[in-house]
Amino acid sequence: MRRVILGLFTLVVLGGGAAVAEEQGEPWAPPASSPPPPPKVAPNQPPVEPKPPRPPEFWVISGGTRPPEIAMLGDSLTTPYFGQTVSAQLDDRQYKIYALGGTSAQMLSDMFENETMPADALGVIWIGRNNNPADVDVVLDSIERAAARFASGKYLVLNVLSGLNADEQPGGTKRIKMDALNEAIAAAYGDRVISVRPLLECSDFEDYIHLHKPGQEKIARALADAIRARGW
Repeated sequence: MRRVILGLFTLVVLGGGAAVAEEQGEPWAPPASSPPPPPKVAPNQPPVEPKPPRPPEFWVISGGTRPPEIAMLGDSLTTPYFGQTVSAQLDDRQYKIYALGGTSAQMLSDMFENETMPADALGVIWIGRNNNPADVDVVLDSIERAAARFASGKYLVLNVLSGLNADEQPGGTKRIKMDALNEAIAAAYGDRVISVRPLLECSDFEDYIHLHKPGQEKIARALADAIRARGW
């Protein structure tokens, strides 16, 4: 007699080939695996305070050897190359650039108030391009606050540069507002103002507003001439 296990039954083979089935219990199954341990819970901790946003900082670039220093306040138009070119035009004059691209006039002036200026420093203020040109009072106030930082009383103002966008062409909606802003700057600062757009041609623009080196050189030469003419 032989026993053959078939699922829930055992087939018993008797002599002579006869077979009977015997009912079995539950089929065998592997033992269940142990349940995973519960996740570890970190002890109660005080909430982490978020760090305050980092305040904006100027790109500060300096060069030249001959005092007194020219301190230049501006946005992305006030490039290192622009500063170097002004310095070279004035026999390696010392210069220091305080610039931050895409920044409004009021924020630039706010930041500039935290900087220490040499008593004999000459100022160059080129701000307002990133403002709404209709905000005339805001731009004028920002220029005034920046100018007040120069104890020497020696500073020049570059007016707001109109670019190549369609609405900044003569007669365009934005250009009309920019021209009105520049007229207000001229009325407030007179012969301290250098009008930059008449110095340039379309080929001087790298994009809709930023300048190739030849365009920067034209403005730098006009600025150096104005400084030289005043004996500064």
